[in-house]
Amino acid sequence: MVKIELFYGWPTTPEREENIEEWIYDCDINLETAVILKFKSLVNSLSRKNEASDNYFELVVTSITGAQVDLPKISMGTHRHKGFVLPKIVMHGFYLVDRESNQRELIDNTLLDGIGLEFERDFAFDYHSYKRVGKAQARKNDIIYNLRNKPHIYHSGEFLEVQKGG
Repeated sequence: MVKIELFYGWPTTPEREENIEEWIYDCDINLETAVILKFKSLVNSLSRKNEASDNYFELVVTSITGAQVDLPKISMGTHRHKGFVLPKIVMHGFYLVDRESNQRELIDNTLLDGIGLEFERDFAFDYHSYKRVGKAQARKNDIIYNLRNKPHIYHSGEFLEVQKGG
């Protein structure tokens, strides 16, 4: 399964902390659960399309790149960090599609950080990092590098393993 995971942590503002505390008291749950439920509520709401067939994440990409794109499906998950269970955003694919040219492109590392940091600024959850899981698909014009006897492409300053025959 090919996916990109954006890892988040605790609330970053007193207002968000108070919002989480309300969930703790109203729902009689612990801090981790409240953070995860609030984060899940946000991601589910923000990943829905509006009348113009955009969602929050696609609008963030448009504001960064100036191009209208379609992103892969986005969902919410959890990860472990220093003994805590914390939220993450999961993109189910490595590629975005430019709506104007209908061209499929690998999601750039700087774009991933841009999405992560914009979500942090807008919704006050600490953004840590991202991780690609799985293998990319090589396109016809990609240069294939053989590293550790496995095919890779070079993208955004790193070598990404690709599927054979892609």
